[in-house]
Amino acid sequence: MDAVRTAVRLGGETHLVYRRSCGEMPARRVEALHAEEEGVRFHFLTAPVEISGVGGRVTGVKCVKMRPGTSDLSGRPRPVEIPGSGFTFDCDQVILAIGTTPNRLVTQAFEGLAVNEKGMIAADPETGETSIENVYAGGDGHIGDGRGQTGGGSDAGKDEETGF
Repeated sequence: MDAVRTAVRLGGETHLVYRRSCGEMPARRVEALHAEEEGVRFHFLTAPVEISGVGGRVTGVKCVKMRPGTSDLSGRPRPVEIPGSGFTFDCDQVILAIGTTPNRLVTQAFEGLAVNEKGMIAADPETGETSIENVYAGGDGHIGDGRGQTGGGSDAGKDEETGF
């Protein structure tokens, strides 16, 4: 929630995409309510499937709608894709914030993305920049163990001078 709330405070139109229902979201409910009050747009039962771009710049995120399926080992309904429900958000920035440790699919999807001995995304401690130019890590994906709260995604609204 920290990342998505910070993004909206920086002036961007900010969306949070979550593949499960609102009730299954692991964030504290009060944090989600505050984020909604600040202008974050929530998209529940929605899963991102592809980030598109041109010339090394993000241009959009393709998503699909989900529906609750049979329960998984955690007892929660497993999200199931609804065929033909794909749509795309136009955006110029994406923040991947998925749990308290990096998803191996994320770290494997980016050729040249360095990880440390604990499997966390390696990043400059001052700037957060990773081994890939203009790709940054922070929160749990970089620190781990739940100490860095993260969440959300942002698009347009960057400051012209700073780029944020």
